Amino acid sequence: MTEEKDWTGSERRQWPRVPLDDEVEFSVPAGRPEQPLKSKSKVDNISVGGLLFETDEDVPVGTVLRLEIHVPDCHNPRRSKAVLGPIKTLGTVVRTEETEDGGHRIGVCFMNLSDRDRDGVDEFVRQGLGE
Repeated sequence: MTEEKDWTGSERRQWPRVPLDDEVEFSVPAGRPEQPLKSKSKVDNISVGGLLFETDEDVPVGTVLRLEIHVPDCHNPRRSKAVLGPIKTLGTVVRTEETEDGGHRIGVCFMNLSDRDRDGVDEFVRQGLGE
């Protein structure tokens, strides 16, 4: 039996997160014509569990998104984005809040991050935390 999480307060912070100065490309996967959506937005922060980004789009909690994120490779001295390559995964919207300017801050939990991509994000976060 899986335990349901209470995504309020400190429970939302299951993984450490760091800022990521890049964009996420997101779309609603095929087969969901009621919500045709494809957009790019600025990432606020990332963790091995998910990311937070801002967008003009209103994306409801529970929506599954296809994500493409570029995370710098920490093993490259120049931290080139090209070395790690884009991370392509699905994520579920677990939180949304309206910003002062009418945009939306969207919290997404990764659903199927590969081991390679999880390790890359983990290393990026650890380096960002100074570990």
